[in-house]
Amino acid sequence: MPNTNKVIQKVVQTEHDVEDVISDVVHETSLSFKPKSPAGRRFRIFLKRGLTRWINRNIRYIFVSFLVFFISIYSFIKINALYDEINILKSEGVKYVLLDETVIEQKKEIEELTEKLNNGSYIYVNEKTLLKDMKQRFPNISNRVAEIIVKTVLEESKKYNINPMILYALGGVESSHRHWIEHDKVTVQIENPDGSYKNIITRAVGWGGVVWEIHKKMLIEKGIATTKGDLFYPEINIRASAAIYDMYFKMEKRDGVTSQDVSAQRRYFGGNFQVYSDRISAEIMQVIKSAIYR
Repeated sequence: MPNTNKVIQKVVQTEHDVEDVISDVVHETSLSFKPKSPAGRRFRIFLKRGLTRWINRNIRYIFVSFLVFFISIYSFIKINALYDEINILKSEGVKYVLLDETVIEQKKEIEELTEKLNNGSYIYVNEKTLLKDMKQRFPNISNRVAEIIVKTVLEESKKYNINPMILYALGGVESSHRHWIEHDKVTVQIENPDGSYKNIITRAVGWGGVVWEIHKKMLIEKGIATTKGDLFYPEINIRASAAIYDMYFKMEKRDGVTSQDVSAQRRYFGGNFQVYSDRISAEIMQVIKSAIYR
């Protein structure tokens, strides 16, 4: 029989040899490979397998999602831009509406003025234009009196349908708009109560050079003035001058004159003198120059 001790010894030796081999393998393996933690291994497996599989499976949905995202951002930017344009258009629209209303008013005014111009009875001037002329050419007239004169001229022109340029020019020619003056002495013929006439020497008064002795009956009847002294007030004198001019305008036109206004102007002066109507025309041109020249 084999020696039992030798057999046991050989088995032990064999076990040691196996342990040495295992030890060598483990040592060699540890030099080339470092074991990973369990969490790291699971994440690596997920990345290599799960995520790759998920991406491959859902690639279309991912693409559509990114496309929708970018389209949403683009649409948001464009919509904001459109809102800005809409707000601008709204503000401009308000301006256009206001402009349209202004144009309509101006068109209406132009139509009215055209009708009056066609009738030969009106040329448009406003208070600002006449006050500017008064300030530039008649500096001795105070601002307060200038306002009274211009306002009354425009009111009486409208009342009698007189060209306001003519009525304003009449005051410029007669008195340079000085309402306080007495004019040079003149000889006039007045009617007596019995129907006869007599000559008297008198003075015309104030802004429009009104001769009280000739026109007092009409002025009293119209309630414009009650005494000659009333005519030194600018507004009363302008009302008297306008009423007298209207009376002469309605008379038959004088022979050899170009218009009813020229006929009224010459009657207002007291004769058929072209020089007076020419002076009125020249005064109107001065007003126009004052209005258009800066």
